[in-house]
Amino acid sequence: MRRVGKGFGTLFALAVLAGGLLSPAASAMSTMSAAPAASATSSPELADVTSSASIHLQFPDIDTLRVGIITFVRPSPFEAVVDPTLAQLARTFGEDRIEVTHYTLPELAQAVRKGEVDVFLASSGFFVRLVADGARSLATVVSRDYPDPNHNDGSALVVLENREDLATLDDLRGKRLLTSTKDGFTSAQVPLAEIARLGYDPEKFFSTVTYMGGGRRIHEAFDLLREGEADVVNVRLCFFEEWLETHPEDEGRFRVLNRKDGPGEACRRSTDLYPSWTIASTAVTAPDVSRLVTRALLEMPPVGEKQLYWGVATDFSSIDQLYRDLKTGPYAYLREWTVRRFVSEHREWFILAALLALGLVGHSVRVSQLVRRRTRALVTALDTQKQLEDKARAAGERFQRLERIGVVGQLSTIFAHEMRQPLGAISLYSFALRKMAQAAGKTDGTQSPGTVPAASILDVLEKLDRQTARADAIVTKVRSYAKRQGASRSVVALKDLVGSAVTDLRITGRWKSVIETMPMEEVDIDADPLEMELVAVNLTKNALESLDAQVRDGTFPASTSYVSPTVIVSVTRETVEGEPHAVLTVTDNGRAVDDDLLTSLADMASSSKSEGLGLGLSIVRGIVENHAGRLTFGRSAWGSLSVRVTLPVAKPKTAAPDPSESEASSETPGTPAAPGGL
Repeated sequence: MRRVGKGFGTLFALAVLAGGLLSPAASAMSTMSAAPAASATSSPELADVTSSASIHLQFPDIDTLRVGIITFVRPSPFEAVVDPTLAQLARTFGEDRIEVTHYTLPELAQAVRKGEVDVFLASSGFFVRLVADGARSLATVVSRDYPDPNHNDGSALVVLENREDLATLDDLRGKRLLTSTKDGFTSAQVPLAEIARLGYDPEKFFSTVTYMGGGRRIHEAFDLLREGEADVVNVRLCFFEEWLETHPEDEGRFRVLNRKDGPGEACRRSTDLYPSWTIASTAVTAPDVSRLVTRALLEMPPVGEKQLYWGVATDFSSIDQLYRDLKTGPYAYLREWTVRRFVSEHREWFILAALLALGLVGHSVRVSQLVRRRTRALVTALDTQKQLEDKARAAGERFQRLERIGVVGQLSTIFAHEMRQPLGAISLYSFALRKMAQAAGKTDGTQSPGTVPAASILDVLEKLDRQTARADAIVTKVRSYAKRQGASRSVVALKDLVGSAVTDLRITGRWKSVIETMPMEEVDIDADPLEMELVAVNLTKNALESLDAQVRDGTFPASTSYVSPTVIVSVTRETVEGEPHAVLTVTDNGRAVDDDLLTSLADMASSSKSEGLGLGLSIVRGIVENHAGRLTFGRSAWGSLSVRVTLPVAKPKTAAPDPSESEASSETPGTPAAPGGL
């Protein structure tokens, strides 16, 4: 049973420092003999040669140092270091305290896990597999040719020199491979890792893999390669150089594929370099024993032809990555597809998918917001358009109503004026006929023979008078209808009426020409608002229709100060014949008018529009004259038509006589009222 001594308090870091500072020659010169101390039954004090000062340490009190050595394939480039290492440990701990056991790879792994060994010697690949079980590296073999403990072991893939079809590792796909063992680090895992890094499945890359075993069997691989029984041979680092030394006739017959050796490197290789053989402690090894083993190994002088000695490897990450690439050893779980592994393997894609999903959600939210915003804008636009259409329709209906009212008013005036004359004549003839009938009759009431009875004539005349009176009543009613607008007159601002008419015309959008209002002065008139608005609408609409017609037939002049067809409407205050008047002017920038057109407009004999009745300007003139105004036509500064409406400004109201009394006093008693003129 091993007993760990007390009071052994030095640090393992000193051994690591020594491994980095001591060269092989220095180690040889500073080698101390530990045999006397190891054979003593007591616990002598030892001098620590890994420090610049002499430190007195107590030897660990143990019964047996159990050393496990993995069975390796011979020949091996590191085989020469095994026996000197065991001898060094025997000198340090005592020959009777060293127990050496050789294990196969599975047996050694089980012994380490069970705590049946204190230190073991194996490949670095095997050591890394047992790190999770408590294994810790103490020292790693280095050589004269490869002094870096982190990079001194690898493999070479050898092919025939005349195989031009084998230029790269990719060319080995589907070929036949020869190697030593199936589980060896450099014989299997190292070359297969190179295949895996190319993106191939190493287990399916070669068509066949033949394992030659150790001893002389690996030498036969070159014969099989030469005979065409194989395509490529995998050998350990520097084995090919040793073969050529003993078989110079093969120089130039073989070559190493995928060479990675650098300038001046001792041996050709096809793979990366890894740490070589390692002595490691286990989970049950006492710290003072680990330190003493490390010190003993670092004190060993170089041995063998290749000057092998022990150093301290500090980086085993290359081996860890090899196992990850091959999905074996501590990464064997990667061969099993689980949800956790799938997520771990494709973490970046999951993150990317999550980001894309978030982006899509954000985009969807943004699009939804934009759709809602655009929908609201569209609804608002549709509502606005509907309101404009309603306003345009209402304005159009208003124009039609105003035109109908104007036409009816004008026709009423004409009808009343014209019908009153014949009705008056009929009344007068009836009166004269009555007098004649009365004169023809006798005073006694008799009648001369052969004549029409006076009573019959008088009866007919009576009926004629009644019908004439009835027709006169109808005309009077029509006349009162024509005059009824006068009763609704009030003091209004002419610019407000004109502005309302212009606004309605703009809303309709029936004309392409532009309406400009300038200037618009404040001036009040005494008028019927409806009729004055009708005047402004009619004159402005006529100007708009004229400009649109000029644009359509190509006669609109483009040289005016207004580039586009424009109607200019203004309201001003002017003095006419010494009296203040309100003047409404409607001008366009269309083509120039001639004298004939001005004459026809003044006469208002007919309409210039094919569909017109010639009543528009007549209605306007009638309304204007009914308001004591004047309608005149002239030329603008561009020579185009300019229409002026002159109206008296509003005056204070005075008491007016009763119209019924005036009319009654003008009639002759006993006779029907003669129709008056309008």
